[in-house]
Amino acid sequence: MSALRPTRCLVLVIALAAGCGKKAPECEAVVDHLMTVLKQGLTGHDGMQLASRKGLIDTCEGKHYSDDMRNCLMATKDLQGMSDCQNKFAPPPPAPGGPPGPGAPPAPAPAPSAATAGSTAP
Repeated sequence: MSALRPTRCLVLVIALAAGCGKKAPECEAVVDHLMTVLKQGLTGHDGMQLASRKGLIDTCEGKHYSDDMRNCLMATKDLQGMSDCQNKFAPPPPAPGGPPGPGAPPAPAPAPSAATAGSTAP
């Protein structure tokens, strides 16, 4: 029976190691799950068009959703769960006066001052 013990330990170590290296689902799988949850949660809106699958996948990949975020979204069963994941894993908003985030529109050009507006230099 003592020969069986090292084998059991080895099996346990392999099983634990396999679980630790588990990757988060790809964005395509996350989006497919979210679209199912949305359809179930938005009953009575049959004519409403949901966001495009491709657009949602692009958002997931473009914003580099973390493994934790994708795992959370895959585990959600309802709209509240989706919101909870967004609130838990969304990046914090930029600090006031800080640099704009990616995709932010460029800052408007300063308005001409009254001293230079409409004047012509000789």
